[in-house]
Amino acid sequence: MNDSISQVNIIQINLQHAKASSTLLAADLARLHTPLALVQEPYIHNGKILGFEQSTDTNLIYDTSHNRPRVCIAIDRKLVFHELPQFTNQDLVAVKVKFSRLAHNNFCVIVSLYLPFEKIDMISESLQRITDYCETHNLPLFIGCNANAHNTVWGSSNTNARGIKLLEFIASKNLLILNDGDEPTFVTTHRREVLDITIVSQKAARYSSNWHVSSVESLSDHRRIHFEISNPATVLTEFRNPRKIDYLSFNIELCKTIDQLESLTENSLPTFDQLDTLATNLQTSLQNALAVSCPLSKPKSNKLSKSWWSKELSALKTECRTALRRAKRLPDNHSQSSERWNLYRDKRREYKKAINDAKTSSWQNFCTETDSLSATAKLHKLLCKDNTNKLT
Repeated sequence: MNDSISQVNIIQINLQHAKASSTLLAADLARLHTPLALVQEPYIHNGKILGFEQSTDTNLIYDTSHNRPRVCIAIDRKLVFHELPQFTNQDLVAVKVKFSRLAHNNFCVIVSLYLPFEKIDMISESLQRITDYCETHNLPLFIGCNANAHNTVWGSSNTNARGIKLLEFIASKNLLILNDGDEPTFVTTHRREVLDITIVSQKAARYSSNWHVSSVESLSDHRRIHFEISNPATVLTEFRNPRKIDYLSFNIELCKTIDQLESLTENSLPTFDQLDTLATNLQTSLQNALAVSCPLSKPKSNKLSKSWWSKELSALKTECRTALRRAKRLPDNHSQSSERWNLYRDKRREYKKAINDAKTSSWQNFCTETDSLSATAKLHKLLCKDNTNKLT
């Protein structure tokens, strides 16, 4: 465990039940080493959230007792966390995550929340209870919320009745809104609005930073929200993998110094001080030889989820972002507005197809390569693995 000052990145996103946006999110969580994602409207098939199947280092937390869960939390297995099933339902999921120095007990509560527009009573009992629980136990609270509510306080173009009711609840619980500016979180050809907000407690606000709406293509009409929390309890640290030692290099490097050490004692018996010096030098020589033959490696989370990523996909992502930026610059009544939005849709369609093709090709190659016992064993392990945490 590392208690040094550092930061953990969090993504908040409504995936609109789309397979492509779910697949892209899973890949980016691994590629960007992002250990937490607060997801609304994930991709669902047969009552199960999909799109993260290949993310072997990610746990999915959601209400598995409901066949249409509308929220989930994707959390890296390296983080220390506890589920809070007493608050979890179709539209709210909560986990208690261990962070260093955030509170006297080092835990905070992370929530993914969906407020369905069809419900008149938008402030659920679970939402009331989770905020009261955090206040009672002095726990920092972070809520990623798809509000489906308008209020100019968080950057919407107007204020409606749902927005007023939600703001009254936030104020009554002494909570804060991290949203900064009026950058829309929901963007289509004819509509740009702030529908997604990040709500935090007073204590949590002190550890929150760098909140922003990402310009990276999400393959959803909702844009990704990024923010950071300081001082995680566990961080990705570099390590040496003993299985990857180059023993030839190790022996060559060690022999260089061993010869020098032997030359110091070949003519006489060493004194105690010389023995101490030799022991220290030998230890240093072993460490240096190990450093040369087995360099430090960075942890690679979710290896399978990003094995299909390529420079071509990165280029297509950039083209999508550029097309969207150019389309948003023009007012709707501009003569070229329709043309630019059509170009953006074409680029986005091409990006989706390229992702699907890359995943299919990667999976076919993986299956082809299972011609050894070890590869077949890995395949069996993959197929038997379930990264869903059951909440009933």
